Amino acid sequence: MPVAGAAHPAGPWAVPVPLDAHLVLRTHGAVSRTVRRFAATVLEAWQHADLIDDTEVIVSELVGNVLRHTDSSHLAVSLRVQPEGTARGTLLGSVADCSPKLPGMRTADEGEEDGRGLSIVDRLAKEWGARGTGCGKEVWFRLAAGPVMT
Repeated sequence: MPVAGAAHPAGPWAVPVPLDAHLVLRTHGAVSRTVRRFAATVLEAWQHADLIDDTEVIVSELVGNVLRHTDSSHLAVSLRVQPEGTARGTLLGSVADCSPKLPGMRTADEGEEDGRGLSIVDRLAKEWGARGTGCGKEVWFRLAAGPVMT
């Protein structure tokens, strides 16, 4: 019988566990700042500081799209690191809202201030997409974690 606290090489507890964090907020003017702070705090705690900058930009752009293009009263942000063998894994993030209208990429003219958000997401993310949900939509993205720093 294993002793509590003793290392045991076999068993389901030897498999890396995904890390999950979720935040639901009412939409308001400062929600982008709150979401960026949430992402940075979570990724720092998970020792994935290498993902903070890109994640902050992506979630900020996705939240900005919710604020500008929907009348959704709230949004949900999810972050999940899925371990992959001995690698540091992949971050799967998403921003969900109550609007069924799926986002679409567009080309912004040089003088326009808007219209570049999804192009930025496309450049930073390993992959991304959008899907309808039963009560709105979810825009998701993946980022690969950097190598383990020794």
